[in-house]
Amino acid sequence: LSALTLGDKRGLTKEIRAVYSDAGVAHVLALSGMHVSIIYGILAFLLRGIIRRRRLRWLSEVLIIGVLWAFALMVGMSASVVRAVAMCTLYAVARWASGGDSSSLHLLSLAALVMLLVRPLYLFDVGFQLSFMAMVVILWLEPHLEALFQKHRLHPIMAYLVGIVSMSLAAQLGTFPLVLYHFGSFPTNFLVTNLIVVPALFVVVVLMLVWWALTLTHLPLAQPLGTLLQRIVEMLNQSLTHIGHWPGAVVHVEGYSALAALFTYLLILFAGLFILKKWTRGAVLALASLLGLLLSLLCHVAR
Repeated sequence: LSALTLGDKRGLTKEIRAVYSDAGVAHVLALSGMHVSIIYGILAFLLRGIIRRRRLRWLSEVLIIGVLWAFALMVGMSASVVRAVAMCTLYAVARWASGGDSSSLHLLSLAALVMLLVRPLYLFDVGFQLSFMAMVVILWLEPHLEALFQKHRLHPIMAYLVGIVSMSLAAQLGTFPLVLYHFGSFPTNFLVTNLIVVPALFVVVVLMLVWWALTLTHLPLAQPLGTLLQRIVEMLNQSLTHIGHWPGAVVHVEGYSALAALFTYLLILFAGLFILKKWTRGAVLALASLLGLLLSLLCHVAR
């Protein structure tokens, strides 16, 4: 519970860390944009009922941003949380200044620039790299995914499930070259595990906030709610452990260098431009990137 809600992983055993890593959901143990978005949504929902006047909407934004930065300070200012809160802050400021929405990719780039100016060593932080690459690909593909949902007019529940799968695919597409480079392995069951973990994380975070409120007010409901939370996490751990024992749950790759990761990202970029933007030259550049990737892997084998 501490890891899922506060990012405090000191109490985790090596076995549990391995279970979440092999299942492809280790990101939920490191606080990220998913946690920040849940808290943001809860606060926006509560303040919308309190602050009803449109002229005072800016006050709710200020309060939410203040709470989010306080949360970031409380959990140790990890790169993923700072990135998420910085994006929320920049988005709120840009929307207030322009009177409308701003490009999320531009805001993500600005957040990265500000973070690196404040702490340049973030560039070499694996969490920073994974967090930003996941967000870049998600934001790149999100408009196309939304257009696809609207075209097929999916049922809300089906659209929610498809959204989880789509976001998981986009995040894994953005991070798997770095995962292979840093860790030499890749989980293959991430789609199944994310369908379990994402809804479970939302429930855990909401119930944990309620549990904190009940604890502070010394109400007797805190103890049964704490027992329920413990049971939910136990079931989650058992499910991930079971899925981790499926055949081929983790693929190990040796010799995946930084050059191989670079060629993989170029392949993703040019293939995406060819498929989404119908840029014919992208097909040629994608094939060239694929050739470079194969040559980089063959060079390692030859050694």
